[in-house]
Amino acid sequence: EYRYTITEDGRYPGVVNDPKSQREITITVRDFRTGELIALVTGDDLTFTNTFEPNPNEGQISLKKKISGSKPTTDSSFHFLLKAENEGQSQPMPGGSPEEEEIVELTGEGSTSFEAIRFTKPGIFRYTVTEINDGVAGYTYDPSVYTVSFTVTQSEDNIYDLISERKIYKNGVEVSEILFDNQYSVKSHGGGGGGG
Repeated sequence: EYRYTITEDGRYPGVVNDPKSQREITITVRDFRTGELIALVTGDDLTFTNTFEPNPNEGQISLKKKISGSKPTTDSSFHFLLKAENEGQSQPMPGGSPEEEEIVELTGEGSTSFEAIRFTKPGIFRYTVTEINDGVAGYTYDPSVYTVSFTVTQSEDNIYDLISERKIYKNGVEVSEILFDNQYSVKSHGGGGGGG
């Protein structure tokens, strides 16, 4: 019997080696007196599976808040919901969250962002962003539905890098930003329009 150890060694940019780096095999040589020696090979599977993992890329989703109509006497808090369009497919989420929904809060007018989304593989990843109707008195909420699409590909200049292209759509029409415009009126009972 002859025993051998086969080891995978070395490093290459972007390549993760098989976690099982060593395999053991035994070669048993038999003489059946036929004029030939027969070798029987037993032991581990000699297939090493390596994985290519390019450098990740991050995408950002930001939004703006506008209040039209009368000027409120105090600033209210508003909430915005981001959802993975293809739920149940382990789509990357802001801040690496395992949830398929994320909410950000903004007080009064201004802008805010969800945490960065980290992309580790090529693909098309879509998210919807809506304003939650909190029913604050005096406000008519913006019912717009925004879809943010990230197309993630390998760079043509460096295959080890991922690049992402972001596009934003409002009710199916491409736009340059996410803007929610709420109407405020002292005569309004609040809670009109909006999603959530």
